[in-house]
Order: sequence, then structure tokens, then C-alpha cells
Amino acid sequence: MESFLTTRTRPSKRFLGVIGSYLVEILDDDPVIQKVLATSKHKYSKSPESRFTGLNKRMVLKTFSGDAIIVVQTKSGSVQNDQCELFVFFNKSLLTTKDLVEDARALAKHRWKVISF
Repeated sequence: MESFLTTRTRPSKRFLGVIGSYLVEILDDDPVIQKVLATSKHKYSKSPESRFTGLNKRMVLKTFSGDAIIVVQTKSGSVQNDQCELFVFFNKSLLTTKDLVEDARALAKHRWKVISF
């Protein structure tokens, strides 16, 4: 598990993300989300809130090959944001669901120090 810092298209926009064994964090506006979900029933829209503020913090993850998407968010009923839940899960990769969920769980614990997932 690692964290990374990259500069987006504009030099003033920086993105701090996480990398796991199978998953890497991307932004809400990354085109890979729409590409992967185009064949599914999911209608995904960007969060109106920041990734780090508001009631529900989101982490958007994709596999390195870009054929699976996982969106994890903190539960709004959790006072200290110590609980999170799977918000979107779509897998067309050769990886098992178990491996992807375990990696997402580890990344959520790394990012938010959550107690339950």
C-alpha cells in the first residue's frame, strides 16, 4: 500500500491517491469510470462534495487494467467517519471479488482509519 501525489492537467491541481495490490485511486471525473460502467446498469455521478469533506467521503478505485471499478464511501450515520461501505462495485476483470474487496478494505483503512467496512 502506497500513497502517491501527481499533478493533473493544470499545474495547480494536485491529486493525492493510494495504490494497493490490485487497485489504484482515481478521481470522480476520470473517463475510465464511464467507460467501464457503460455496459452496466449503474448510473454513476460525481460527488458534489470534496473527497475529504462532507458527510460522505468517497474513494474511487480501479484495477490497474481498468476493467473493474469500486467506490467506497464513509457511512453518513457514522459520527467520526469510522465506518464505510461499498457504494459501487463492478468487476469484469479476472480477479476475484474477494481479492478486490480485501484490497479496497485495506485502502479504506489506510486512508480513513476506519474501524468497520
